[in-house]
Amino acid sequence: QQFLEAQEQIIKAYIRKEAANHNLNDTRTPREKRPFIGVMFPGKSTNEIIIQRQLNLDEDIFLKDHVLGGKVSVTDEKLLALAVVPFTMSIEMLAEAAAEMIPEKVLVEIKNIKANRWITLRDNKIELEMVAKLNANNQVYVFIREAESEKASFLLPIIEGTVIFADAYPKPIETNTFS
Repeated sequence: QQFLEAQEQIIKAYIRKEAANHNLNDTRTPREKRPFIGVMFPGKSTNEIIIQRQLNLDEDIFLKDHVLGGKVSVTDEKLLALAVVPFTMSIEMLAEAAAEMIPEKVLVEIKNIKANRWITLRDNKIELEMVAKLNANNQVYVFIREAESEKASFLLPIIEGTVIFADAYPKPIETNTFS
């Protein structure tokens, strides 16, 4: 019991310290903090931006760890199976695109996420378009679609969701002691 109480105190102290020091020691630029942001263009209105980003296996090497089918060739190490973007990375892309709309706020929630298919890299690359639309109450609706397709604007988004921002992070939920 004492161990659990001590553990709880340590974790709460750590969380309070991290919340108080959030971003104070981080010297990265906003662009360095958002590696999925590519070239930005204005959207159809002042409340919209369009971001184009090519994912490819030569630069985004983490994707080599996310292939379906494993090792394809014994003689050619460069030949890979179908690379897919993990769902969590897709959500990160939504968050980064939304953060470009409200850079002075902090992200507190992502909701209404809908994935219609995987993001797959055919020929080891894919050109994506992220469209972020600022709505009321610090909410940004974001969707990702393929940019290469001539019919891209008519296709279902690959993934979409609503990202919510606030002036500050909410206070941590008080927990009961472990028993």
